[in-house]
Amino acid sequence: MKTAKRFISILLAIVIAAGLLLPAFAVEKKNTGIPVINVDGIATRTLYLNPNTPEEQQVFYPTSDTLTNAIKSLALPAAKLAVDKNWNAFGDKLIPLAKTILDPISCNPDGTVKYNVAIKDEWSIPAGYNFDTTLSFSYDWRLDPMDNSKRLNDYIKFVKQETGCEKVDLIPNSMGGTIVMAYLEQFGTDDVNAIVMRSSAFQGVSLVGELFNKQLQINKRSVLGYVKGFLKADKQSEEMNLLISALDTFGVVDMILPVADNLIYNLKDRIYNEVLIETFGYLPGIWSLVPDKYYESAKAIMLDPVKNAELIRKIDIYHYDVQNKVKDLLQDAINKGVKVAVISNYNLYGCPITENPDAQTDFLIDTVYSSGGATCAPLGSTLGSGYIQAVNCGHNHISPDNIIDASTCMFPEYTWFVKGMRHTNFNDDYNALVNWILNYNGQPTVFDNASYPQFLQLNKADNTLSPVVTPMASILSNLQIIFKILQNIKLLQALPAK
Repeated sequence: MKTAKRFISILLAIVIAAGLLLPAFAVEKKNTGIPVINVDGIATRTLYLNPNTPEEQQVFYPTSDTLTNAIKSLALPAAKLAVDKNWNAFGDKLIPLAKTILDPISCNPDGTVKYNVAIKDEWSIPAGYNFDTTLSFSYDWRLDPMDNSKRLNDYIKFVKQETGCEKVDLIPNSMGGTIVMAYLEQFGTDDVNAIVMRSSAFQGVSLVGELFNKQLQINKRSVLGYVKGFLKADKQSEEMNLLISALDTFGVVDMILPVADNLIYNLKDRIYNEVLIETFGYLPGIWSLVPDKYYESAKAIMLDPVKNAELIRKIDIYHYDVQNKVKDLLQDAINKGVKVAVISNYNLYGCPITENPDAQTDFLIDTVYSSGGATCAPLGSTLGSGYIQAVNCGHNHISPDNIIDASTCMFPEYTWFVKGMRHTNFNDDYNALVNWILNYNGQPTVFDNASYPQFLQLNKADNTLSPVVTPMASILSNLQIIFKILQNIKLLQALPAK
């Protein structure tokens, strides 16, 4: 049983970590003659120590060998912990190991890189390129978005020169939203035709804000919901769902979660002081993901005003000149003829280690942030039967399932929602929506195409999108399906026996 508990604990930790680092996938763009640049999300490119040298070493993601050796080295300390409950002794093994793995990606107290670590990135246009596929811009996610946006500007100039085009379309995914917003603040819109925010973190992520405020909490309901969020609508996933439910029913989950709670209670301060602050706390790029409501308190906890004075100066520029002015920057782009659209996802549990387990998310980013301000009901509930739209703008922006009020978004007419779509795990129908937006003649709105209303939902069974319907309409639709099945059964029964 102890072996099983350790295995499930390790599996859960890997699942949680995976949620933070989900990659962004490209969308195909057709028949417009404008290059489309996919601005990648966090950690989509491997970081190397001493890249392109004989001493080259992969440092992030850590290699499978590195992780396997780490797990092996913790086996004995974990066994001793199970007997003596000495968390500090366990921390003496865990913390130096974590620091060794993470130190190569860390920065200096002023936010500059500590070691010769970078991505391997060579710009090129695919042979035979005819505007039929997207191009991708990758970057070192640790760095200041203001610096990465300068590289994006260089890349846009390169694409324009190579293709002969005057403008490009930008699709910021996840953390890519911070890069594009920094680009707009520094370089304007002269080279941009359209911007489609796709599961974008342009307003931050509460997960990062809460972590930087030491607000950690393990919630059983959100753990189970998060793990099940990985499952698909196939037989293997159904079996896995049954297994998870069985583990919960027989109390296995209740035995594991206290281990995580005890880890947080006993070692949180040491983990922050000895590892997290000097690794992730010194990364300017990660600070761009801290939402405004958490920002100043996070600085007080994670940074020293003297030791980190230069880092604070850098991150304040992005936070106050970019993140806090996103609406103005995008409105200015719209006023200058740039097509702008936002696509946000909802109805999924986020990473289950924070104090707000009922927040609507796309598996990672809060819907309120990726949508630019939507009013969201807690997971598992609705806005209420008597809810009235917050902003009376002459249009209805309440979702048919009564979970989202988009009237409070920065741009309610230009903001779409997909229910049940996992962070950057886009499908063909989703990409078709993006293509329609990019190819639309003018600024598209959520009322311009009946195939793409403001609220769509993922159908897991066939991996398609369809409009969100009211709960009663969904019930009637299911009853109609059941009725047709029963009719078919009757027809089969009526057939003469051979």
